[in-house]
Amino acid sequence: MIVESIHEIIQADPSTPVLTIIAHMKSSLEYTVTYKKAWLGKQLAIENVYDNWEESYKKWSALLNVMQLYVPRFIQKIKTQPIYEGNQLDADHIIFNMVFWTFKSCINGFKFCKSVVQVDGTFLYGVAVAQDDRKKLSMSFFGKFKTLYNFWYN
Repeated sequence: MIVESIHEIIQADPSTPVLTIIAHMKSSLEYTVTYKKAWLGKQLAIENVYDNWEESYKKWSALLNVMQLYVPRFIQKIKTQPIYEGNQLDADHIIFNMVFWTFKSCINGFKFCKSVVQVDGTFLYGVAVAQDDRKKLSMSFFGKFKTLYNFWYN
């Protein structure tokens, strides 16, 4: 009942606060739901609108595979990690860690850039920016630099 009532709200703004959902339920149904029920309803509504994590991962993986197949010199790397329950490896499941994709021409273009890389450490994430000889922004990368370094050099 909560999910159907808030479906349009979540579709318009998935970051709608739970307290707003509670207020909406109170005004539309004249019933005050608990925070837990409103939160669970929001999660189900998000899943109804955007699918669940497993389905999203399958779509994402399929999209990257299609790009690899049809886009010349498309490069992708997906990092995952195993799941352990206690000391036992769960061979049927993995945890998605990160994805990186680019085009070979972007990597090749770095040799024509200045040897200056600017790094912005906002929120402990980095932004690497490269400039060409005309002082134009040519490429930028976002991510954790330790991990980004591992993608390039491992």
